[in-house]
Formats: sequence, structure tokens, C-alpha cells
Amino acid sequence: MRASGAAGMGDIVWDVGVMEWLLQESEVSGVAYWEVLDPNPATAQATFDRTRELVAGWRKLERPRGLRLGLSPHATHTVSHTLHRLLAEYSVGEGLPMQIHVLEHPSEAELFATGAGPLAESFLASMRRTGTELSIAEVIGREPAPGLSAISYLAELGVLKARPTLIHMVNATPEDVRVVAQAGCPVVTCPRSNRNLHCGTFPWQQF
Repeated sequence: MRASGAAGMGDIVWDVGVMEWLLQESEVSGVAYWEVLDPNPATAQATFDRTRELVAGWRKLERPRGLRLGLSPHATHTVSHTLHRLLAEYSVGEGLPMQIHVLEHPSEAELFATGAGPLAESFLASMRRTGTELSIAEVIGREPAPGLSAISYLAELGVLKARPTLIHMVNATPEDVRVVAQAGCPVVTCPRSNRNLHCGTFPWQQF
């Protein structure tokens, strides 16, 4: 990355040792985002407490001109509504940058509108394999409904007040774009990933 002339980087980290190394050793500036993933509202507080404990230790490792620490609730549907709120409020209070994967898969809109579709089915099946029986309504804290989108859901929770960086946004509607713009959230597109995973094309003109 240094050789390429990159001015900075954002890295999503899920390994404790990697996070410690990045904060102490990286010579590229930017943000190392700790990934948080827990769709079960019943365990949200325990997951949040563990996250807060880790963050408290890692903040002592931040260096001038080194990587900053951030938080990455994995995606709209893989983090419970309770945990999304806790992480957003904490990020604002601690001044931590935050980022979330949003509207990457073409059927994410269907998940919020009806609670069904390929993404919902795949997610719920993965939960069952871990022995956890959850419905989409339990994860998001309300019944899916026509007109509800991933973006209006995050706005409803108050998550957009933390101004998270929104990753992908391939399948955003004009109304989603308006809400994101008003909230002042940065958006990052991932064209190679979207192409390889057949997610669609980022709506450049719309943004």
C-alpha cells in the first residue's frame, strides 16, 4: 500500500492479534475497524460489553499518524437492532468512526420489505446451523413492511446519527440516497467485489 502511494486505508479486522499489530506497527494512516457480528438481541448487551472492553485497551495503542480505531457492525441484518443502537451511541460518545455493509445483495430490499427472499433464507439457515432460531422481525426489532428499507431502518434506529461510512449501497433507491445525503454519511463502493459476487452496479449517477 505504501508503494502504491495510497494516502490511507480502512481495514475491517476480526482478529485481536491483527488489531493490536495494526495499531502498534502500521505505517499507513487510516482506520482499523473492529468487526462486530451478533444478530441475537438476547446476547446484544454481552457482545457490546466485550466490545467496549476491547476498545478500551486498544485505544491506548493508537499512535499519532498511525491507524485510528473504529467499529464495524457487520451488516444491517447480521447485527440485532439492540446492538446496532448500543454501538452507534457508543461510537458517537467515544468519537469512533463506524462503517456498515449496506444494500450489497440484490435481495436485501426484500428482506426488509417482506422478511423473505434469498438473503433472508440464507441468513436464517446459517443461524439454524448454529442452533439459534431467530426470525427477521426478532433481529430487526419490528415486522418487515413494504416501504421499509435498510436505510430507513438504520435511520429509524438512530444509527445514521453516528454518520457511519456505508459500504456498497449498490441497490439503493433515490429515497435511500436522499436520506443518506441528509444524514451526511460517506459512501464507499466496491466495484470488483460487486462484480465478482454478481451484486449489481453502483448507481453512480444517482449518487
